Amino acid sequence: IGASGAVLGVLTAFAVMFPDREITLLLFFILPVRMRAKTLAFLFAGISIFSGVLGSADGVAHFAHLGGMLVGYVYLKYNGRWPRLGVVLREWRRRRKLRVIRQKEEKLNKLRRVVDQILDKANEVGMENLTRDEKLLLERASQILAKEKAKETNR
Repeated sequence: IGASGAVLGVLTAFAVMFPDREITLLLFFILPVRMRAKTLAFLFAGISIFSGVLGSADGVAHFAHLGGMLVGYVYLKYNGRWPRLGVVLREWRRRRKLRVIRQKEEKLNKLRRVVDQILDKANEVGMENLTRDEKLLLERASQILAKEKAKETNR
């Protein structure tokens, strides 16, 4: 019914709090298997990783189990104080956004350098002597740079 990720999150929190506590797992609902809580948590994590990576046709979102386990662990480690985690996530998003902007600017600068080289060539030998690829590149670059200029003026 979709609660398995939450159940594994609770199991993980229990395993962090009481790692050596023994738990009895009923294998196939018949065979009692005793193991420590941390062993059981690692076992379920391993099964979820294995099933998620290899894929299975059972319709189970195995990586959701790992997400539940991660949330259970983080929640317990931060004593339920999510605001601090929120600050970390906001900072991570801000840095990622800046990195994306910087990469985009680097690509545009590279495009401008290539366009400048082609325009220098056109000044020397004339536009009619440019190759078809160079003319197409100038056309595409014109469209890209016009879009970027329009975005900047809208900001």
